[in-house]
Amino acid sequence: MTLKTKDIESNFCKKGFIKDNKDHKYFYFCYNGKPSAIRTKFSHSARDIDDNLIHLMAKQIHLTKDEFVKFVICEISEQEYIEVQKALGNLK
Repeated sequence: MTLKTKDIESNFCKKGFIKDNKDHKYFYFCYNGKPSAIRTKFSHSARDIDDNLIHLMAKQIHLTKDEFVKFVICEISEQEYIEVQKALGNLK
């Protein structure tokens, strides 16, 4: 499975992540107006994210691979993501 980086970037930004362009594209999840410790990144040159990187990015934002894909394709909303992160103790 692969996902387009433009889809990931677009949907992350719609769901509470802010982008920081450095040597890579970094995404930080904002909660209550502040960046949280939840973050991930990918290369500026990447057009597609392969199965291995999907797994790694999912782990970084505390989701399973399947949940990550659902998050990117908008089957999981920002509010549902927040609830999952609160249940895991990643957000208060």
